Amino acid sequence: SPSVDIFSLGLTLYELAASADFEMPSEGPKWHELRNATHRPELPPTRTRAITSLIRSMIQSKPANRPSADHLLQQVDPLRKAGAECDEFLRDYIRDVEEYDKLEETRKAMVRQEAGEIGLTPRNAASTG
Repeated sequence: SPSVDIFSLGLTLYELAASADFEMPSEGPKWHELRNATHRPELPPTRTRAITSLIRSMIQSKPANRPSADHLLQQVDPLRKAGAECDEFLRDYIRDVEEYDKLEETRKAMVRQEAGEIGLTPRNAASTG
């Protein structure tokens, strides 16, 4: 049924959005918590309220309380925007790390060059700088 598909898709999204150490239970108490909607998704703080709310709605225990496929399609743009904001943050972070690495390599090259000009070995230069 469509509501079962929505529940399964919600679990899939939950697993994708969860932290790397999260393991989706396939049985036992944790599975029953998920199945009975007594478990609240534990997502990293980098996940938006929109995605957390959407996942919670999709894994409701009562099929009638789950969103329809049409409703999910209406949520695509807000989720895409949230993903773009996250991608922008990651892009900026990676750019900052790359800039730092370049500056650090430049600094190390200057230390090596200065050490060579005054006859120091790189090890001695590091201890004098």
